[in-house]
Amino acid sequence: MPILTQDQAIEQYYESVKDQYPDMDFLTFSDICRTPSEFIKHCIRQDNIPIIHVKYLGKIRTYRTRLKRIIYIYTKRVALNKDTPEIRQAYIDTIDYLRRYMKHLDEYDKKEINEEQESG
Repeated sequence: MPILTQDQAIEQYYESVKDQYPDMDFLTFSDICRTPSEFIKHCIRQDNIPIIHVKYLGKIRTYRTRLKRIIYIYTKRVALNKDTPEIRQAYIDTIDYLRRYMKHLDEYDKKEINEEQESG
């Protein structure tokens, strides 16, 4: 089975259920299907990344080990100093952004632990 793009998957799904929704055109159906991913994208682009809650999918957040690994790789790349100044600055900005996100995760986890202790 070939791997489908998001557009192909939505179109294939639409074809399988369009009889159930005769008044809905493909563009409306596509917008509905894309809403969760657009919401996640919007949340990720915020400066203070929240733990994203999506109905039916649950909580979405990045693993600390993954963040640490990306920070390590980007820091190493900045230290090599082989990129243009613009690209180097983009890496530095990303490193700062990811460190802020790690701090936010730590605060969220502390809050979650305190709530569990108070209720339990």
